[in-house]
Amino acid sequence: MRRPTCTAVFSLAAALIAASLVQGASVQTIANPVPNGAIKIDGNVSDWLGVTKYTADAVGDGSSGPARPLDIDILQGAVAHDANFFYFLYRNTADGMIDVASNWIFIDLDRNQTTGQNSIPGTTAIGMEFNLGGTGGWNAWSPTGAFAGPAAGRTVAVGDSDNSGGADFLEYAVSRTAAQPNGVTFNPIGGSSFDLLFAAEDTVLDNHPNNGDQDYFTYDASGTYNPGVPGDANNSGTVNMADYLIIQAHSFTPQPFGTNGDVDDSGFVDFADFQQWKSFFPGGVAAAEAAIASLPEPSSAVLLVAAGLSLAARRRTKRA
Repeated sequence: MRRPTCTAVFSLAAALIAASLVQGASVQTIANPVPNGAIKIDGNVSDWLGVTKYTADAVGDGSSGPARPLDIDILQGAVAHDANFFYFLYRNTADGMIDVASNWIFIDLDRNQTTGQNSIPGTTAIGMEFNLGGTGGWNAWSPTGAFAGPAAGRTVAVGDSDNSGGADFLEYAVSRTAAQPNGVTFNPIGGSSFDLLFAAEDTVLDNHPNNGDQDYFTYDASGTYNPGVPGDANNSGTVNMADYLIIQAHSFTPQPFGTNGDVDDSGFVDFADFQQWKSFFPGGVAAAEAAIASLPEPSSAVLLVAAGLSLAARRRTKRA
């Protein structure tokens, strides 16, 4: 067996054993179709602000022991997808918990616990076809659980989510079209969903969800991102003052892509969304401004404040 590193040497400290499998259960399903290219693998966590995440892991239950050089306490994971890539977020509770191999994501594309690699104690709830591991590991597994070889089509970056000066998260993009050594592409097999576990390697693992021998997460990849009508914040099919009020109510806040006033699909509601709404308002910008002017106070005053703030605020780059 080999250790999940860039050299594909996967050594699990004699932890691979023939274990009797306990039937696992999914504890949470999320779905995050995003605009193509919306998530950039650049170490900037802001791309993930508009993405639904799995329920946060308990703080203080991190990995421990002499098997690995770092103790790692997982905070939260997330997955998203577009037409070309799957994206993964692995976030820790503090800095200094990332290495080349110990931050694991195990992925079961066929949702079959009995196929793929399923003999690592603490993670036997799924049978993985692939695993990501820190900054170096990216491995493919055969249906019988044998190591198939280093996987292809992965990009990885580390980042500092709280500007503390140290890295506390990893983000990945995995190609949906790259040929893989186990004979598949990285897409759900026999359905539209896959199962996964986040884990931290050591003598004592930290799993997310906590009981990796029985529990796992599911990702629903069936959806595609629909940008809708430009300027239409409430998906009514038309652009009107109701859309303006939604944009105003959520100004300068992160939102799931395309919701709650994020009409430009950036994951953040800002002056750019207001500008798009004005441009597509019936009658154009002049008509939109006249409609705003007719609103009773304090709405007009709030608009003036928001417009002033937008000049000082750094506009979030559109990801589309």
